[in-house]
Formats: sequence, structure tokens, C-alpha cells
Amino acid sequence: MKEINSEACIERFQIEYRLRLEAKTMKAYIYSLTIFFEFVKVEPTRVSKKDIRNWLLYLSESGYKTSTICSYLIALKTFFKFCLEENYLNKNPAKEIPYPKREDKMPAYLSNGQMALFRKLVKGNVMERALIEVLFATGVRRGELMAMKKKDINWEEKSIFISDGKGKKNVLFHLAGTARYICQPILKVE
Repeated sequence: MKEINSEACIERFQIEYRLRLEAKTMKAYIYSLTIFFEFVKVEPTRVSKKDIRNWLLYLSESGYKTSTICSYLIALKTFFKFCLEENYLNKNPAKEIPYPKREDKMPAYLSNGQMALFRKLVKGNVMERALIEVLFATGVRRGELMAMKKKDINWEEKSIFISDGKGKKNVLFHLAGTARYICQPILKVE
């Protein structure tokens, strides 16, 4: 087992995992690790399960959302897995720590009245109307919509291809029942 301080270990982790993780994910992991080591005030080789549990309890009592705590724990588990692989640790202290139970949230949808208001607000602007209609019909994420190109729309098959969606996954939206409803008002300038 090699001795290493937290800053050097985080730096090594960042170098090794930079190609495995998205830049935003890496930034979030580094933030999580930084606040964890500020809390426990020990080096990675001295971290115990109790340290991790105490930190998670502190986060919970401080009002952090369960989803945020889970994200922080994912970062810790990934980091300590790396430390084990690099022989900085003999045992992964985060491995057996369970994730907190996430509360089931129902997705929020726009009402028909809200959608009618959106349509009224973008009346006369074909581009904005197209964006609103695609969002409403597909549930695509804002970032995915902004990255969409004209070539991603297949008018004959009434589908939209989203490349590199969440988790670097490709998604194909079929607009079979709604395509006519969506496309006709968009193509006709009001």
C-alpha cells in the first residue's frame, strides 16, 4: 500500500479518469471529494466506513437532497475504487455503504393551458414554435434539443434522432401520432 495525501490522490484520480468521465461529471466528482476530505480531515489511506457514514449523516442533517447525497456517494465510491486499483488502499471503505433511498418524484408536465400560452407567446416565430412543439411532444432534454441539427429530423419516418443524449446514449423519438399535429402548424407561418 502506497502512502499519498488527498490532494495528490485526487489529482491522480483526475488524470486517470479524465477520459472515462464527462468534463461536468469530473468537475462534480472533484467537488464532492474536496468537500469530503475537508470534512473528514484525514488522508485517503485512513478513511473508514464510519467517516463516510458520518459525512453522509452530516449532509442529510444539513438539508441536502437525497439525490445530491447519492451523487456525492457515487463520486466517493468511484474514487475509492480507483484508490484500491492503484494500491493506495487495501480495502475500499465506500464499497458496502448503501445509497440512501431516493424519494419517487413524479415528473412535472405542462398543462394544456400552459402549452396554449407558450404557443401564443411564440406566435409568428417559426423557430421558437418548433422548439416548443418538439419539447412538448418528445420530452427531450433542453441540452439535447439545443444540440439538434436539421439532419437529425427524418420527415418521412416522422422521427428525430438525438445523438449523445444523457449517458452518451443515442435516442430515436418516433412522432407517429403527433407528427402531423406538430409539423403542420410549424411549417405554416402564422
